[in-house]
Parts: sequence; C-alpha cells; structure tokens
Amino acid sequence: MVRTKILVTGNCQSPIFANCLRVMAPQWEVRGNEFNVLIKNMEEHINWADYIYTQTGFAQHLKDAGAAADRIRLFPRMSYSGFHPDGVFAGPASQRIMSPLGPINSLIALMAYADGLSARDAVSLFCDSTYREMGYYRRPGVDRQLLMDEGRRVGIDLDRAFTRWETSGCFFYVGIHPKVDVVASVAELVLIRDNESVRQIDVTPYVPDPFPALSVWPVYPEIGARFKQKGSYVFKPANKYIKNENLVTLLTLPEFVEQSFEMYSKIDFKSSFNPTPYSANFASARAALGKPTRSTHPYSGIPAHQNWRKAVAAVQASDVDPVVNFKFRIGANDLVSTAGSCFAQHVARALVRNGLQYQITETPPPGTTAEQAARRNFGVFSARYGNIYTPKQLMQLIARAYGQFTPIDAAWKRSDGKLVDPFRPEIEPDGFVTKTEVLASRDEHLASVRRMLETTDVFVFTMGLTEGWRRKADGAVFPLAPGVVAGEMTDDYEFVNYNAAEVVADVRAAFEAVTRINPRCRFILTVSPVPLVATFERRHVLTATTYSKSVLRAAASEIAASGDNVDYFPSYEIITGAFNRGAYFAEDLREVKPEGVAHVMRLFMKHAVEPATHAKSAGPDQENSVDRRQAESMMEVVCEEERLDV
Repeated sequence: MVRTKILVTGNCQSPIFANCLRVMAPQWEVRGNEFNVLIKNMEEHINWADYIYTQTGFAQHLKDAGAAADRIRLFPRMSYSGFHPDGVFAGPASQRIMSPLGPINSLIALMAYADGLSARDAVSLFCDSTYREMGYYRRPGVDRQLLMDEGRRVGIDLDRAFTRWETSGCFFYVGIHPKVDVVASVAELVLIRDNESVRQIDVTPYVPDPFPALSVWPVYPEIGARFKQKGSYVFKPANKYIKNENLVTLLTLPEFVEQSFEMYSKIDFKSSFNPTPYSANFASARAALGKPTRSTHPYSGIPAHQNWRKAVAAVQASDVDPVVNFKFRIGANDLVSTAGSCFAQHVARALVRNGLQYQITETPPPGTTAEQAARRNFGVFSARYGNIYTPKQLMQLIARAYGQFTPIDAAWKRSDGKLVDPFRPEIEPDGFVTKTEVLASRDEHLASVRRMLETTDVFVFTMGLTEGWRRKADGAVFPLAPGVVAGEMTDDYEFVNYNAAEVVADVRAAFEAVTRINPRCRFILTVSPVPLVATFERRHVLTATTYSKSVLRAAASEIAASGDNVDYFPSYEIITGAFNRGAYFAEDLREVKPEGVAHVMRLFMKHAVEPATHAKSAGPDQENSVDRRQAESMMEVVCEEERLDV
C-alpha cells in the first residue's frame, strides 16, 4: 500500500509532533525534524513530501523554498509560561545571555544584576510580593489566551484540551517545552481538522520525550500554590551543560543565582540585556520589600550602546562599534556578491582577504594577466557592471539581465570614435569598434549577472547617490551623464534626484526580483560615506551631499526593517561619525583612508560573519572564480564619478 508522505518541521516541538503523527496516523509515512536541521536539504524534503505540516512563522520560509501553498498544513506553536513566568530568554537570538540552565534565565536575577544587587540580595527577592509586583500571577490567564489564539490561527479549538491539561498538573517543563500528552492532544485535533483517521491510543509509552534531558525550570512554591500543586526552588540544567550526562545535577536557588551572576560578570551584560521594559515592576517589587529603588524613567538602565557618552564620547575612536543585533551571519560556504558605488569595492577586497567565498562570475579570458584584467575592470565587482550608484540602476540591471527591459541606448560614441556601453562606460578602456562588439560584450555580461543572482547566498549593495541622468523616452538610468565619457547631451536626457520613497521602492523591487530568482539570498545594505564629487542641483555640494546621504540612510533603515533576510550595516556612520574627528578622510575630504576602511571591515567581520569563517586562512577558491591573489590585485577602487571633477 502506498502511504501518504508527510514532512513535519518547525521549532523544537516538531520532532515530538512528528512522532505523535507516526503513532496516531498509521496511514502516513512521516518524516520530521526542526527547521534549522532540515534547511540544508530543504528542497529534497519538500520534493519528497505530499504534505508539509509546519507552524505559524515557518510557512513563508517553506513557500520561499518552493513548497506549494496547497501542500502546507499548520499546527500551533505551543507556548505557556503560567507555571514558569520567571524563565525568559535574554539578548539577541545570535548571542543569547546564558545562565546555568543554558539560554533560559531568571528575569528576577537578570534585573537584580542589572540593578547592582548582590546575589544574596537577589535571592531574597524570590517571594510572593515580588511575584505579585512583577505580574507573575497574571500570566496564566494571559498565556492561556495567547495559546487559544494560536490554536484559532491554525483552525483548532484548544479550550477543552487546555482544561484537561490543567487537571494533570504542570504540563510544560518551561515556557516553550510542552509535555508529550500536550503535543499528542494537539496532533489529534489537527488530524480531526484535516478529516484524517486517528488511531485512538495513548501515545506517551511510544513517543520519546526529549525535553526532560534539557533544562527543567521549577514551579516556585508560591506560584504552585495557586495551581494547588507542590512547588520548589530546584533547578535542573540540561544534560549537555553538566559533566556526567548520566547523573541528575540539581541546583538550589542560591546556587543558581550565584552561578548566574558569575556568568553575567564575564560578558558585556549591559549591551546584551535591556531592563527598561521591566524596570517599573521591579522597582515596585523592591519597594514592597522595603528596599530602595532607583529612578524608573524610561531612560534609566538603558544599555550602554544607547547612551552617547558611554558609547561614543568616552570610547576610543577605534573602539566605537555602532553595530547592534545584526540579523544574520555569513558562513564559510556562503557565496557573497557585491555591487554598488565605489566604496563597495572595499567590502569586496576585505572579503577576499579574510578568506570568504567572494563570488566573481565574470572572469577574464584565459591568459589574461592580473594587470590586464584590472585595466579591463574584471573582479572589481562580482560581475563587470561597473559602479551602480543608484537603486534604480540596480533594478534596471536585473530587468535587463532577464530580458524585461531593453533600453533605447545601445552604444555611445567617444571623442576618439570608439564606442562604449552607456551602462558601463569605462569597462573597456580601449573602447569597442562596432556596435555588434558592444552588444556581444553586454550579452556575455548579463549572462554573468544572471549566474551571480541565481547562485549567491549574500548580496551586499552599497548605495552611493540619489542624483543621476536618464533617458526621457524609456527612463533608462546611466552611471554618468551623456557627454562625460561618451555620448552627447541632448534634450533626450534629463537630470533626476530621487527622494526617499523612490529609493525604497527601487531597492525593494530589486531585492524582490532577486528573491523570486533565488529565495535563499540574503541582503546587506550599506550607504557609501564618500561625498559627491559634484552636484547638478543649484545648491552647495555640501548640502547636496547631505540630502543625498540622508535620503539613502533613511531608506536603508526602512528597507532593513521589512524582513529577516535584509539588514543595514553602518559603514556610513563609522566613517563620517564625529567621534573620529575627520581622521578617516584623506586631504580631499572624500577619499576614505585605509584605517577607516579597516575599522568598517573589522566590525563587518565581527558582526556579519560567522567567527569560525573568518578565523580560517583563505582556502581554495570556489569554482568559476579567478585566483584569489589575482582577485586582490584587481581590486583597486574604480570610481567613474570622479570624471565629474572638472
């Protein structure tokens, strides 16, 4: 008999849910594991499955990976902190603050440490009045409603099941780790929702429960009394955090708090934990115990990086680090591509130096020397598109690469009679003899752009300008005005200076186009700190530069806030910030000095790259890239905009 193939994926609850389905639905062949385990071979798993069961929050990732919407079925993410309101995660997802119980911390211990209390004083706060002031006794009702809402989102009613769970005592080990019978109840409701037959059986003897091997948070006695059950202050670390996994290791409350404080003392605690949301409740708890309270205005207790004096004025210029909670990291096997203005070339060079997989899809002909390749602009960017100063250029490049836009301008003539590509006017320093040569080179280039977009894992785009020139008839945008290098300025062309809304729209259109082509691609936005060489606006070049960079910087924040696959890296702030007193600019106040670039890239490697990746020496180059030493010699900064400095 051919059985229906079911894939289950989601958070840490998904393996238990998959095992429950195996027991309860014998008509199915079930595979299941956490999303971050399956992601490396997600396409293979998706192709195997007839249906995919996943939780809210993961469905879009599956669709992006190629799963059809009609094959995706949802089950709820189960969370309930009514028994354990003091257990919380702290710090960004990539750098969790750790306690003796791993990433789960006591909120009371966190607040006490942030407030400068001793471990002994912190222990005294674990009592009825603190829990009341902290709002812990309200949590069961709040969390119950949240769980009911999650059930309704996926089309099941958890009300009766919840009433049954309550009669069994504590049904979660900690806020996100339910017991097996809870997951089994949910699995049964999901099967009924989907009109599937259900084997009526107690699954608990058949389904392994992984969560007791992880951290187990106690139900504090005062909280347990409200559930009419026993409580304790006995903490159990996860097996992997103790020396002998075969023995149960338990911690008393004083031991747990003391060890937590010791661990907090070894990290940059203030920049990782923000006590502000809990400050008022914690102050009330201390007041209820007759302990002095500190100021509870919104800015009391903010992390050091949010305070100018602590984060900028009192810090050595070379140590200023404005990067906070970067969303993702580049791994050792990730292909990284770059495009944008002149400053983007510094990023490319640093990626090569640090041994990352910098992608170059447009390579010089065999036998080309490094000097010849550099002169012809090979390796300056991932493909030979030259400087892409405005987001509109990037959007149109992608459209041209896929045949969705064919500009009127095919070739411009130079003063020496040679032809150039209007969209890459300085790619070939010797120019082209015929229009056919221009078009052949362009076709080869656009094929390289397609290869780059379809295979890259991370795309770094540096926005440089808002000013540009375009053809009136078709809206084609050029990196240089007609007449600067080639072509002739006529009434067919017009000056344009994009506003923030236009920049946001163009970047989003470009990134969405890439995502449709390559769903796994992630994006890093930067803004070039290099001022304008010249402006066509009837204003001072300083105010024109301020307008341009302000628009790009504001747009970058709006775009970065739109999804988990895109983030902004503050190279602009690092170079232009007042903290360095202009030390990162050369005498012309435009060119960025090597020490400024080094500061940017040091922080880029620290925050945007997996530590194990840049710790390695440069390994063999990936297929289809030029030799790494050759690539480095190619990457002299090329800036077409400097042609405007007349």
